[in-house]
Amino acid sequence: MNKLLQTQSDSAARFLELVRQGMALWLAAGELAATEIDKDASWVDKVCACDPDMPPGLVRRFEAIGRHKLHPRLAYLSGAGPQRLRMLPLQLQERCLAQPIEVVIYQAGKTDLLLIDVCNLTPRQAEQVFARDGVRDAAAQRAWLADREGLEQSRHVKPDVAYKLTKHELVVLQPCRFAAKDLAVILARLQ
Repeated sequence: MNKLLQTQSDSAARFLELVRQGMALWLAAGELAATEIDKDASWVDKVCACDPDMPPGLVRRFEAIGRHKLHPRLAYLSGAGPQRLRMLPLQLQERCLAQPIEVVIYQAGKTDLLLIDVCNLTPRQAEQVFARDGVRDAAAQRAWLADREGLEQSRHVKPDVAYKLTKHELVVLQPCRFAAKDLAVILARLQ
């Protein structure tokens, strides 16, 4: 039994070492891509012509890694959190990948802070946490939530008036019913 655990531990360590080596090679490939693209703007097309399975977007992603604009882990992570994190500077990418992110949530009418891994953020949480220029702190997240709550409420408010009359039209603003005599009055006002 001990030998089995040792074998599993050895294979896990070997796997992790290979992944680390692969990331170092991704960085080297990215640096090469950045250098070559600086020399020749059509280099991406040349790479893709050599390997039809290599999409131009992937070459550009390696270029971003080489220019130190994209953390290598974000090249393969998916989800709403990593997708938004890709747009931020490398320093913020590294911080958000290294430690959980504070996310403000409403629970039973009160706010609470949760620490959530960037890969586990829901699309709405990712939108709440990541601004165009950085990571929102707790106060900014509360303001964002309050603003969104106001927008949601305004979308669900029904007008007091069920319809309105324009010069030659009846515009129905919300579901309603008319008695025949009310409809006759409305039609008479349109003429």
